[in-house]
Amino acid sequence: MKFPTLAENRDTFIAAYEAESQSTVSRTQVSWIYVLATVYGACASLIYKAVAWAVKQIFPQTADEDMLNYMAEARGMTRKQGENAVLRLVITGDVNTVIPAGSLWSIGNLIYEQETTITLSGITGTVDIDALEVGKEYNQTAGTEAFLNSPIAGVESAEVDSMLTEGKDEESLEDFRARIISRFQYLPQGGSAADYISWAMEVPGIVKAFAATGGPGLVTVYPLQALSGENRIPDQNLLDEVTAYISDSLRRPLCVNGTTAAMTELPVTVTISGVSPANDETKALIEKALSDYFYAAYPRQFTSEIDTTNILQIGDLWSLIKDSGATATSVTMEVDGVLKTSYELAIYEIAKLNGVVWA
Repeated sequence: MKFPTLAENRDTFIAAYEAESQSTVSRTQVSWIYVLATVYGACASLIYKAVAWAVKQIFPQTADEDMLNYMAEARGMTRKQGENAVLRLVITGDVNTVIPAGSLWSIGNLIYEQETTITLSGITGTVDIDALEVGKEYNQTAGTEAFLNSPIAGVESAEVDSMLTEGKDEESLEDFRARIISRFQYLPQGGSAADYISWAMEVPGIVKAFAATGGPGLVTVYPLQALSGENRIPDQNLLDEVTAYISDSLRRPLCVNGTTAAMTELPVTVTISGVSPANDETKALIEKALSDYFYAAYPRQFTSEIDTTNILQIGDLWSLIKDSGATATSVTMEVDGVLKTSYELAIYEIAKLNGVVWA
C-alpha cells in the first residue's frame, strides 16, 4: 500500500492553489503558502498513515498485538503462557545450618527463589527453588552448580538434583499469529483434522502438529515443539500432555479416541562431487541452505494446500547449490540410508540434514 509523501502532498496543495488562483506562488521556504502547504502535507500524511494502520488491523497477517488478542478472544483462543522452572537442589554444609525461604540462588546469570526454609539435619539436604521468570532457559540438568546470591555461613556447595517442573517459553507473537491465521483458514468442524491440530497447538510448547486417522474412531496427532534444531520432537511427558488435552471430553467428539505419537525424523545425507569454488565459505553456505531446506520440509496435511514442501527433490538440491554461487559435477541424496532422487514425506515424517559428503 503506497501513499503520497509529505513533499508530494505539499506540491499537490500548491498546484491546486495556483490553479484556483490563476497565479504562480513563491515556493521559497519562508513564503506563507509554502508553510501552509507543508502543514497540509504533514496532516495528510498522518491521515494516510492512520488509514494504512487501520487497514492492517483487519487481517491477522498484519494486525498488531492488541488486535490479534481481540481476534483470538472472539474465537475462544488465548496466547499460550510460559511456565516457571522448578528445580530441586542438594545442599552440602554444616549440620543445623538454616537457609530461609525467599533466599535467591544463581545459576549462571539466572535467578531462582527458594520456596521454603530448610535446616540441614545432616551434611546435606534438599530444597526446591523456583525460576523468577518463565522460559526454557531456566531448565537445568542434574549436577549443575548453584550459588547463593547472599552467602550464608555453613553452606559449602549446592547443585541441581532434578528438575521438578520444566520451564516453558511464552508463545511468541508470530507463533500466536500463525495459530490465528490457521483458525481463519480452517474453521472448527466438530473433530476434523484441523480441529485436532488446533487443539494440539494450544498446549504450551507445541508449535506445529499434524493429524491422521488410524481407523474408525481413532485420530493420531504428531506434534512438534520446534521448527528447527535437534529437539523438534517432544519428549514423552509433553506427548502425554498433548494426548490428555486433545482427549478431554470438552473437546473431542463422542466415540472418538485421540492419541499422540512422535514423528519420525529422517536423516538425509547429501553427497556433492566437484563443487566449485571448493573453499570453506562456499561449503558452509551450501550446508546452511541444505539444512534450512530439510527443516522446512513437512508432510502434506490437506489436499488444498499450496506451496507444499512434502517432496524432497534432488533438483531442489542442485538449485540450492547454484543459489549459493557454486557449481558441482554430481549430487546424490540418501534418505534414511537409501539412495533417492525424490522422496515424499508421510504424515508422520520430517527430515533433517545428516551431513554433507564432499567428494
